[in-house]
Amino acid sequence: MKLSKDQAIEQAEMAQNKKVNNWSEKAIQLLRVYAKSVRDFITEDFREYAEANGLEIPTEPRAYGGVMVRAKNAGIIQSTGNYRNMKHEKSHSCPKMVWESTQADCIFRFDQTCATPC
Repeated sequence: MKLSKDQAIEQAEMAQNKKVNNWSEKAIQLLRVYAKSVRDFITEDFREYAEANGLEIPTEPRAYGGVMVRAKNAGIIQSTGNYRNMKHEKSHSCPKMVWESTQADCIFRFDQTCATPC
């Protein structure tokens, strides 16, 4: 039986948490910091930041999907309704959801049209 997209994402995240204790929690904490520091982003941008800041690289990249869903459900981030093409050449410029922080102490105002800090 083929897994749905959501099931595959959840399975990938759970598998990564078995390999690295609290991987998702570490990712969420990094996401809280990252999302407040940028105007908007796609998951690929966050992944690069997280891995550059010590988060273990998951064996299945879909594990990041679980982190993004949990962060959205927790009110940490929200969709802008826009899409941006991925940069990694293996992704073939696939369009991905653009996210923004919902945190009160975000350095950007949501009504700004440019990425200038307040």
